[in-house]
Amino acid sequence: MGKIGKAHFFFFLLLGISFLFLTFSLQNKIESFKNFFLYLLSPSTSLATKIFTQTSDLGKNLLEQVHLNEENRLLKGRLQEYIHRETINKEILEENKRLRQLLIYKEKKEYNFIPAHVIGRDPQSWYHSVIIDKGSVDGIKKDLPVIALDEDKEGVVGRIHEVSLHSSKVLLITDSLSAVVGSCQRNNVDGLVEGQNKNELLLKYLFPDADVRIKDLIVTNGIGGVFPPGLPIGEVIKIEEKKYAPYKQALVSPYLNFHRLRELLILVERK
Repeated sequence: MGKIGKAHFFFFLLLGISFLFLTFSLQNKIESFKNFFLYLLSPSTSLATKIFTQTSDLGKNLLEQVHLNEENRLLKGRLQEYIHRETINKEILEENKRLRQLLIYKEKKEYNFIPAHVIGRDPQSWYHSVIIDKGSVDGIKKDLPVIALDEDKEGVVGRIHEVSLHSSKVLLITDSLSAVVGSCQRNNVDGLVEGQNKNELLLKYLFPDADVRIKDLIVTNGIGGVFPPGLPIGEVIKIEEKKYAPYKQALVSPYLNFHRLRELLILVERK
C-alpha cells in the first residue's frame, strides 16, 4: 500500500470513529469507561480494604490482650495478698487459742511457770533440742522442767539444758541423753523412759511380770526431783519381751506432737 493509500485509510478510520462518537451520547461513553475501570480496580480495592480492616482489628486485639494480661496480673497479686492475710489470721487465732489455754492452766495448777516461745531448732537434729526466748534474766535455770499444752492438757517436753542471758536450750525427752522415771497411770508400774533420737521413747527395766499394756498412759512419778508427778509422757504402742531376759521393755509414743511445739512452759516453783 502506498503513502496515498495509507493516508486514505487513516482518514476513513478517523471519520468512522467520529461518526461513532456522534451516534452515542458522551455520558454513555464516560459511564462505560468508568464501569470498565471500576471492574479492573474493584478486586484490589476490596483487598486493600480487607487488609486495612484486619490490621485495625489486630491492633485492637493486641491492645485488649495487653489490658487482659495487666488485669490478670493485678488479680493474681490481690489473690496472693488475700491468701497471705488469711494465713496470718489463722496463725493469730491459733496463737490466741494457745494463750487462752495457758491462762486457764495457770489459774488451776499449783506450779508457777514462765511462758516461752520456741525461736529455733536444728533441722538435722529435730528430736534433740529447741531454743527458747527466755534466759537467766527471766529467771530460767538449768534442769528446770519444761512442758507444753495440747488441747488444754499438759505433756512433758524436756528440761533446761543450757542457759544464757536471753535464751536457753531445752533438751527434749526424745533425745538419747534424756531419761525420766515414768509410771503406768493405770497401775503405777515404774520404768525408765529414755529418748531414741526419733519420735519414739523406750520404757526400760520393766519386770517380766509387769502388767503394762498397749495404750497405757505413761506419766512422770516425781522421782528425781525434776518433774512433778502425774505429767503425761506418752502412750505404750508396743511391748518387747525376750525369753530369759531379766527385764522387758515397751515402745512409747510421745504424748505431745514435737513437730508443732510453739509455746512452752518452764515450771519454776510451787505456788
